[in-house]
Amino acid sequence: MGKLKGIWNSLGDYDLVEIATLPDNVSATALSMAILAGGSIKISRTTPLMSLNDGMEAMEKASKLGYKPPGK
Repeated sequence: MGKLKGIWNSLGDYDLVEIATLPDNVSATALSMAILAGGSIKISRTTPLMSLNDGMEAMEKASKLGYKPPGK
């Protein structure tokens, strides 16, 4: 399904940080649901990461949308 890159203890809002590669967001959601269903973890947060190239592609697409906020 995916590959675990590592788990670290952390200070802040969450006690653990896990980084894993998964094939898609549905798989990431399924993993999160399975972990939470076990009952040992009360809160989790999934943050999809993207490569710099994907971020640049998104910025390029955004610049071509021609979006203007309401009232402008």
